[in-house]
Amino acid sequence: MNFPKFNTITTAVQPNYLAVALNRPKKRNAITQEMMIELQIVNGVLMGDGMGLFSVVDIVIATEEVELRFPEVHLVLAPALISHFVMKKIGLLLCKRLMLTGEYFSVPQAKQWGFVDDFEKKEVLNSLTAKYITLLQKGALKTLIECKTRLQLIALHSIDQNLLYAAQLLTQLLQSEEAHEGLSSFLTKTPPS
Repeated sequence: MNFPKFNTITTAVQPNYLAVALNRPKKRNAITQEMMIELQIVNGVLMGDGMGLFSVVDIVIATEEVELRFPEVHLVLAPALISHFVMKKIGLLLCKRLMLTGEYFSVPQAKQWGFVDDFEKKEVLNSLTAKYITLLQKGALKTLIECKTRLQLIALHSIDQNLLYAAQLLTQLLQSEEAHEGLSSFLTKTPPS
């Protein structure tokens, strides 16, 4: 797949699993602190460390047939490397249940728990992926990354700190070339370039 406006990195992590990271060079992702917008597409069986990766990206879409599981305890292992990321995504209680039992769970359950953002039948996964790519491309990449950064910071700071940062960020963004183009396009009802 080719997604203009973004440099696209496609990585096959394991069979039936594809991660699409939309970024500009020299930005950071969730694990390596590279700033990018990450869209993960999952098809097949996803277990263990793959679930950890699943927990740190921005948007996860899957086929409804995907089987999900944390099997480590049945292998006399502990999901040590991924626990932090999974717990931040779904919370302590659900994390304990899924990791202690090693039970399989479905994509509809995963969506209900906030693990998956959207899902569809395997045959239409490409159109669902294209839908999210199109939605992401409507935003200016710098603004998307600033939004992602802001959301990550909110969890770490008080409301007073957040409001001060928001005011500073809004001032900075409104002075950017992307903001001028976006606001002009909005006012003239023309698409931005």
